[in-house]
Amino acid sequence: MNEYEKYRLQWMLDHDYSLPDLLERLSDIAMNENLDEIQNPRVMLNEAFERLEYEQGFDNKEIWLCKDEWEHDLYSSNEYSLTDAGKTKVKHFIEDCRIKQDSILKAGLDTAKETTLPSVEDILCNVEDMVDEGAIV
Repeated sequence: MNEYEKYRLQWMLDHDYSLPDLLERLSDIAMNENLDEIQNPRVMLNEAFERLEYEQGFDNKEIWLCKDEWEHDLYSSNEYSLTDAGKTKVKHFIEDCRIKQDSILKAGLDTAKETTLPSVEDILCNVEDMVDEGAIV
């Protein structure tokens, strides 16, 4: 699951929407838009989800930010932001953590499965703790 998918789930929780609420809304959209005529259930659900996300939303048309708005909000809400090179380094760092966690678990050396890996947002929120204001560059 990527960070944007986590954000959408957290948005639902923050707005008191459950998975049954999501399924009910998708079902309503499918029926009201005659999507139930689509033979393939996966195609029907994808179409209903797309209409939920881009056109209809939940109650009062509320819906999470689109990915571009979410990224802008994420990066602009911090005093510091990542360059493209920084984004790549952070992505590699998180992947290295995941690989190390997997190898520790496979070796049975620790209970690393209970450890939460950092996200890009976690790292951005902690950048200011790592900046040395008195450093000479």
